[in-house]
Amino acid sequence: LDWSRRGLSSSQDGVDHELYELTISKLETSITIIHMEDTFNRLMSAAEKTTTLVRKPQKDEELSEEANRVLSGLPNLSFMRAKVLMFPAVLVPKECCSPELQ
Repeated sequence: LDWSRRGLSSSQDGVDHELYELTISKLETSITIIHMEDTFNRLMSAAEKTTTLVRKPQKDEELSEEANRVLSGLPNLSFMRAKVLMFPAVLVPKECCSPELQ
C-alpha cells in the first residue's frame, strides 16, 4: 500500500524497531528475557542522555520570593517535551528470571 500517495502515513513510521519488539514479544526463554532487558536498558540510557530545555526566568524578570518558592516546589515535567515517551508495557520482576525458579 502506497501510504504517501494517498495522503496517509503509516502507523509504523518513526517507530523504533527495538521498542516495537519489546512491546509485542513474548517471554519464551531466558535468552529472550536477557535480550529484552538489554534492549530496555539501551533505550532507557538513550532516554536519559536526551536533553530537554526548561524555561528559566529571564534576568530582567522579577518574581517575588513567594513565586520563586512555589515554582521551585513544582515537579520537573521537562520529560514531557521529549519526542518519544516510553512506558513499559510488560513488567517482569527479576525474580522470575532467576535459574532457581525454572
